[in-house]
Amino acid sequence: MNSVAISRTNNRNGRGSPKTITLKIRIKWANVPQAEPTAYIRGVDKPQAILIYAERDSRRLQYSVDVLMRHILGYTYILSFDRNQALNCEGPLVVYGEDPMALEKGISIRSVDLLYRQGVSTVDEDPALWGDLPVFFRTHRIYDVPFDPFAAAFYLLSRYEEYLPHATDAHGRPEPLATVRGQEGWLDMALVDRYALRLAMLIQQRWPDYPQPIRSYRFVPTVDIDQMYAYRYKPPLKQFFGLMRDMTAGRLHEVSHRLQVCWRGHADPFDTFALMAHWHQAAGVHPLFFIQMGDYGGYDQAHAPTSRAFTDCVRQLQQEGTVGLHPSYHSNRDVNTLQKEKKMLEAQLGTAITRSRQHFLCLKLPDTIIQLHELGVQDEYSLGYAGATGFRSGTATPHPFYDLLGDRVLPITIHPTCVMDVTLMQYLRLSPTEAVERVQKLVKEVRDVGGQMLTLWHNSSLSGHGAWQGWEGVYPSVLKEAAGHD
Repeated sequence: MNSVAISRTNNRNGRGSPKTITLKIRIKWANVPQAEPTAYIRGVDKPQAILIYAERDSRRLQYSVDVLMRHILGYTYILSFDRNQALNCEGPLVVYGEDPMALEKGISIRSVDLLYRQGVSTVDEDPALWGDLPVFFRTHRIYDVPFDPFAAAFYLLSRYEEYLPHATDAHGRPEPLATVRGQEGWLDMALVDRYALRLAMLIQQRWPDYPQPIRSYRFVPTVDIDQMYAYRYKPPLKQFFGLMRDMTAGRLHEVSHRLQVCWRGHADPFDTFALMAHWHQAAGVHPLFFIQMGDYGGYDQAHAPTSRAFTDCVRQLQQEGTVGLHPSYHSNRDVNTLQKEKKMLEAQLGTAITRSRQHFLCLKLPDTIIQLHELGVQDEYSLGYAGATGFRSGTATPHPFYDLLGDRVLPITIHPTCVMDVTLMQYLRLSPTEAVERVQKLVKEVRDVGGQMLTLWHNSSLSGHGAWQGWEGVYPSVLKEAAGHD
C-alpha cells in the first residue's frame, strides 16, 4: 500500500488569484465501451466497466459517483454494494467505506458521513493539501486516496455551504471571499475535475491497460443583454426624465451623449451587436445571448420587449447565435413573472426557450432551479460569482443539479460561469491589461482539466462608454485567448 503525504493548510486569509469551439488539436474521449457495464469480473472476456464497491448506498453517493466517473471522466462504471462482486473483481476496483482496506484489493477510499446524512447540517470541511492538490474531508494517508473525493465533490457541486448560514451581499448572493475556498485562495481551481482526474491517474497506474480518459476543452462565450440600447428607442417621457436626471446630477457628458444619439442620429453606445458579430465570426465561435424581457423598474432596465426595435434585434441575435432567457430581477421572487417573460420570448422567436441565466446571477437554492425546471428550462447558466472569478461549484464541467432539500437529482444541466466582465472591472477593480491576464489564467486552468470555458460579457461593456472607457479591446482579446487562435 503506497503512502501519500497530506498536510493541513492554514492560509485562511489568502486570495485566489450550445455549439462550442474546441482546440485546434481536437481531442476526443478515450475509447470508453458503450455496451452495458459488466465490470472486470471472473468469466467476463471483455472487461468494460470500473467497479466501485461501497459499503452503503445513498442518493448523494450515486450522484457524486456519476458526476465524477461519467460526466467528467466518461467512464462506464458499476456502483455495487455486493461484497462478493468486489471480491471477484479482477480489474479496476474502487473500494469506498469505513474500512476500505478490509478487502485487501482495489483503490481504497475511506468515507466520511456527509453522503449518508439527511438534510443539511454543519460540517467540518477540514481543508488540506494532498501534494499540490487542495482537498476537503481528509481521512488518513494510509489510504490510497487520503481524503473523501466523493464527499468533497458533492459538497462543492450541490453548493452545500450555501444552504447553511453564510455571508451574502446586498442582492443575497454569496460572498466568495467568505467561503473556505475564498479564504484559502482556491476559487480559480476546478477542484472537482482535478479530483476525478487524480482518481483516473490512480486507476491508470494500477491497471495500465484500462483506457485513459482524455477530455476535450470547449469555449462557450455568452452575452447578457440587460439594456439593448442606452438611449435609443425609449418612450419620449422616459427620455425626458432621463435627461432631467442627468442634468440635475451634473452628468453633462451623459446629456451630450443622449442628445447626440436621440436628436442627431449618432450611434447608440450600447448598440455593439454588429461589432460582436464581427468578433464572434473572426474567432469562429457560436455565442449564447440571454435576453431580458422584464418590465422596466428597479434593477430591471430593459426596453419594452413588445417594441419593433427590440423584436428585430432579438431575431437578428437568433440568426447569429443561440438565444436564452435572462429572467428579470423581480422574477426571482415571482414565478408568475418568470413564466410570463419566458412565454413572451418564445412568442417572439417562435421556438421553445430551454436556456436561462438569472439577472445579477441571483439564485435562491433550490427554489430558482426548481421553478426553471418546471417551466421547461433544460440548461442553466447562473452558477458563478459576481464578487470573484472562479468556479462556484468547483468544476468547469456541466453537471446535473442536486436538490439538497428534496434529496434528488433534477434533469437540468448547470453550466458553471467562471468569469464576468463586471467582476473584473467593478468588483476586482482590475485594469484592462490585468483583466486579460486573469482570463488567461482561467483559460489555462480549464484547458488543463479539459473543461468548458464559459465567459459572461454584456453588450454595454463593449462600448467604451462611461465606466467602460478603455475596455474596448478586452473582449476581443478574451475571444482570441479562449478560442485558441493565434
